[in-house]
Amino acid sequence: MSKILGLAVSATLLAASPALAITNLVSNGSFENGLANWTIGGSDGQNFPPVAIFYNSASAYPIGAFGESVPPDNSASNSPDAVGQRAAYFVTDLARAQSLSQTIFLTPGRYEFGFSAFAPQNGYNNAGDARFQATILGTTVANYLVSTGPVRTWQAFTGQTTIQTAGL
Repeated sequence: MSKILGLAVSATLLAASPALAITNLVSNGSFENGLANWTIGGSDGQNFPPVAIFYNSASAYPIGAFGESVPPDNSASNSPDAVGQRAAYFVTDLARAQSLSQTIFLTPGRYEFGFSAFAPQNGYNNAGDARFQATILGTTVANYLVSTGPVRTWQAFTGQTTIQTAGL
């Protein structure tokens, strides 16, 4: 039987203004509208693209994590994109660089990106590994390798970079 690699994520890109007010630039970062505003990249070879699953659902894919319930991400409770009812779920045994991305226009300034990740038992047991990275204009600002983290525990990852020139 094939093992399934699963990981649920939520994402936020923050910009700090001179007055230190924080603005979330990611649209639908808590995936309440499914994967609307996100571009799915890569391929998996098994027809298991990333989906938005519901927390606490023991339903089958694509509504849940193949029968394994994923609890809400309470680590993101202070995020400007509040925890809702859903998370993005990546699942496959043969993934080659599956991704979710958004193109956002950035002006010069300091930016922070964060995401939370949860490896269900079925994903942690997979012979393959998964890496999640957040990048801003080619700079990796947050990084997570499933095999190095605990199973069935939400973890928060953040990083920051300064943009000198406006662009996408």
